[in-house]
Amino acid sequence: MHTALAACQVERGDLAAARAALALPGGDERWEHEFTHNDYLEARGRVRLAEGDAAAALSDFEACGVRLAQAAATQPGVVPWRSGAARAAAALGDRERARALADEDLAEALRFGTPLSHGLAPRTAGELAGGDCGIALLREAVECWPGARCGSSTSRRWPAWAPRCWPPGTGSPRASRCARRSTWPHRCAAAPVQQRVRDDLVAAGARPRRPSLSGVDALTPRERRITAMAAEGLSNREIAEALFITTKTVETHLRHAYAKLGVEKPLAVS
Repeated sequence: MHTALAACQVERGDLAAARAALALPGGDERWEHEFTHNDYLEARGRVRLAEGDAAAALSDFEACGVRLAQAAATQPGVVPWRSGAARAAAALGDRERARALADEDLAEALRFGTPLSHGLAPRTAGELAGGDCGIALLREAVECWPGARCGSSTSRRWPAWAPRCWPPGTGSPRASRCARRSTWPHRCAAAPVQQRVRDDLVAAGARPRRPSLSGVDALTPRERRITAMAAEGLSNREIAEALFITTKTVETHLRHAYAKLGVEKPLAVS
């Protein structure tokens, strides 16, 4: 719980809260013999890296790696320590060490083949590699990401960093789909991630949706028009006839609008 909370606070940009979440009852020594202490070291490494202390972060990540090797738990899906270590090494200017860690992580991910590890490792390797090779690795990471493999192609949820898979100015349809499917930072109040996602989407040629997910500002133009007509007393059928759409479409728009506005009772009836 402590490690998950710390990781969430890092994504939200609240490093003070992240550091507070790492305060273990009874102190670190009480827990260091538990396997879950590996998660703690990885989380503390993330916090330290976010705070700008790359050297201390690298020390935490590597200590985690040593412990996991002793437990024969080397695959990235257990605890993704190499990913953090690679980023810390890169922050320290040791690109060779960073690339070696990322490549080792990628090899382990391919060996074990779990969706999570196969999504994490190519991401780190791709961001460090850059260029066409990096883009190819990032796209591989997106396709292997657990959320991207669930449901139909139109309901997949891609990770927040997915827009980086398309070079600036491409304006590709897939970049636009990223704009629709990489919205979790807004829901989680992850402001730093939210800004990075928006910058990546704009650079890729997409037009990100509004950050508001509730209230009047969250309504689409069509939802605004239909709810306004419903508020005037028009029935769903009358709205459908006026807009040359089906009543089912009207119902769908109203249902979405109700959720955004917090309306429990229908504004119009068929």
